[in-house]
Amino acid sequence: MPLNFPDPSGDQSVDQPPMETPTQQALSQRLLHRLGGPSHLRWLFLCAFLGGLISALPNLISAAHSGSPIWIADNDEVLYACLTSQSYLHHPWHFADPGSPPGQGHVSYPWIVFAPGILMSAILHTGPAAIMFLLRIWGGLSLGAIWFLLVGEFVKKKWLAASCAIFFLFDGGVLAIRPIIRPLLVSFELLRGQGREWFTTNPRLHPEWRVMTPALNLGFALFYLFLLQRARKNPSRLATYAAGIALGLVIWSYFYFWTACMFALAISFLLESDHRVLYAKIGTLGLVVGSPAIISSYLLKHSTSPDWLSRGDLFVHVPRFAPLGFSRLPALLVIAGFFIAWRYRKDLIPVWAVSASALALQYSVFVTGIEMEGFHWQYLWAYTLDLLFLLALVRLVEHKNGKQGWFRYVMLALVVFECGTGLGLRAAETLRTHESMEFTANYRAVQTQLASNPPLLEDAVIAGDKGFLDSIQILGTDRPLSDYTFKYSPATTDHDLYEREVLNAFLLGVPKSVFLQHERDYFTGDATGLVKRDPAVREAQLKDLDQTFGRIAADPLPALNKYEVRYLAVRPTAPMKPNIGPYWKTIQTGAWQILERQNNSP
Repeated sequence: MPLNFPDPSGDQSVDQPPMETPTQQALSQRLLHRLGGPSHLRWLFLCAFLGGLISALPNLISAAHSGSPIWIADNDEVLYACLTSQSYLHHPWHFADPGSPPGQGHVSYPWIVFAPGILMSAILHTGPAAIMFLLRIWGGLSLGAIWFLLVGEFVKKKWLAASCAIFFLFDGGVLAIRPIIRPLLVSFELLRGQGREWFTTNPRLHPEWRVMTPALNLGFALFYLFLLQRARKNPSRLATYAAGIALGLVIWSYFYFWTACMFALAISFLLESDHRVLYAKIGTLGLVVGSPAIISSYLLKHSTSPDWLSRGDLFVHVPRFAPLGFSRLPALLVIAGFFIAWRYRKDLIPVWAVSASALALQYSVFVTGIEMEGFHWQYLWAYTLDLLFLLALVRLVEHKNGKQGWFRYVMLALVVFECGTGLGLRAAETLRTHESMEFTANYRAVQTQLASNPPLLEDAVIAGDKGFLDSIQILGTDRPLSDYTFKYSPATTDHDLYEREVLNAFLLGVPKSVFLQHERDYFTGDATGLVKRDPAVREAQLKDLDQTFGRIAADPLPALNKYEVRYLAVRPTAPMKPNIGPYWKTIQTGAWQILERQNNSP
């Protein structure tokens, strides 16, 4: 009897996927066309991958060297890690004040910027320490894709748009308005065995990958510019709504960026009569979407002590022409950029307006006399100014020599140069920056010690060595008595901040004269706020510190109980012995000796 095989054109096996219907195929083709086609997607994914690579390279190097991807750049990253770890453990949908008990109080830092890392960590169950690593990956991926999309709105050839995006991702001189030149000179300097000053403090070779600004929040502003440009080309209802919502998200993400974007929209409204209705709609919708964030910031400012604002040089009244550092080059470039945009490239007017607005706001202190840490606006005007001139140059070259093969080779050489120097300098700052090496080494030591000793009580307050306190915050399990995070805590007054510092120094055995000299050096050096700007305020604060130290040294028990200090972390090799009574018991040993206070005794 012959065997009857099924007809291949007949019914499919249940193990095979069903074939697409003509309607499904049409929808797929339409979606692919809207995304720009397969070639467009390939370039977009390439830019996203390279962005993730350069951003997370320090973590990858750390993983290769130690087996752990944790890499801590500086003090600011410790602050952000403290916020994200507390959010991960206690309240994943919002931030709380690090100076308050877990879950209480509010902060000025936007949760939306850190949300991808917090939520990804919660989904993957990676623990709080991995959040900053995931945020670096997210920041690189998103910026890579957004740069390609934004440049692609002005450049027809997608390979050229990708080349420009790679330039912005890898060039370490963009923020200094010295692209190509700065990374080239620094590379030669390092190859000759010089340039040690680049590694004495925090990472400085690639400031564009600093967390959170600009690695995590610049994408909001760039994505808004991308959607704004699309709305200018095709002012449909959908495009207008998308640009307005994107502007609202900028308001939620960063004060410095949204103020510049709103100011720029007003300038564009005045300059471009053809788009005034569009700009009015986008601005109105942006304000509606972002109004809860504006109201929340207003309420935070007026419901807390003003001390935390002045400590961060925010809303501090200064003599109008006291600030130094005005640079003529950016101002000249803004003037030249206006001429280029107005005369030759009207499509670049919104980009120019953002750069001009951000630069004007940075130097608004000369008019208002109010210090706002204006250097943060540079993260926006530097990028948009470089973008404007790069797009103008690319259009000029395309128009003059677009059909000549040498242009492709020049762009290929530029991409190779940028990738080579970018990755090399990123690796150098990972392996040689003193502050990053110290923070990362301390974290690994704390992690090792906690794994080999009895656990500490969660949410307890720990005094002692800064290296231990920084690392314990990243893990999110306990709270420090005194640390950098309290400087930006709205709930922490100046009195509480300095009382915490005095108590911590006293417990570590620091003599009063040494402590006061350290504070004086800090006030005249790296400090911000009135203690640095006003000699009278500085001397009054030093006098108060002197009295506080004497009071705590005479009787530390009230301060210990006030701040609920339970543990003390000291280095066994420290030259000074801790000022503690007989009621402190050693419960952990290792790189740090951890002592626990018994029966609320001094």
